[in-house]
Amino acid sequence: MTLFTLFFLPVLLSLGKWQLDRASFKQDLEFEYLASMVSLPVNLSDFEEKAFGEFENFTKIRAEGRYIDQLFYLDNQTTNGQVGYWVFQPFLTNRSRQNLIVNRGFVPAPVLRGELPHVETPAGVQIIEATVWPYTGLPPIFGNDNWGNNWPKRIQSKDLMRMGKISGSYAQELRIDANAPGALQSLPNLDQFDDSKHLGYALTWFGLAVTLCISFLIFGFSGESRTQEGRR
Repeated sequence: MTLFTLFFLPVLLSLGKWQLDRASFKQDLEFEYLASMVSLPVNLSDFEEKAFGEFENFTKIRAEGRYIDQLFYLDNQTTNGQVGYWVFQPFLTNRSRQNLIVNRGFVPAPVLRGELPHVETPAGVQIIEATVWPYTGLPPIFGNDNWGNNWPKRIQSKDLMRMGKISGSYAQELRIDANAPGALQSLPNLDQFDDSKHLGYALTWFGLAVTLCISFLIFGFSGESRTQEGRR
């Protein structure tokens, strides 16, 4: 029991602290997002010499270019009670000739699971406004997430590095503004920064740690009592 406690107690405490750190991270992102809502977009063409990755989270940009006919459908998403997909599409900027990954928003799933919704691609040169979205980590995927060789691609994880490699794009998500060309149904952005889930997980892990300590004490006292009774 002592070895069991010495092994699992640090693990449980570490998991609880990790969830508290995640909650603090989400809270900081929420504050940054709310502060960015009053900022004006910057023209991406004015920063040709600047690496796109140097823009801070929630920077609003304006870019001119065209959509490339390559669609990623991120599966198992919900918006306003509907189940469907987030649609990602590369956007080729005119001056820098750089592909950017644009999250165009949400589309409901068809009735038949095997079908993908049809999404029109705006033709010709477009001017879009979008927000540089922070990377919040990948959820665990159980099983093989096979993207196949054909387009469009149904994907189970927002793996920006993989999406960028396949489409020749910079591995950074841009969330398109609601009124921009190509925008679909808007996403519930603030919901992703809700820290209550992480606080709940932290409480669970710390609760298990307390339970383990109590069990260790009970086991120790009961063992001592049995030893004393045996001596009698």
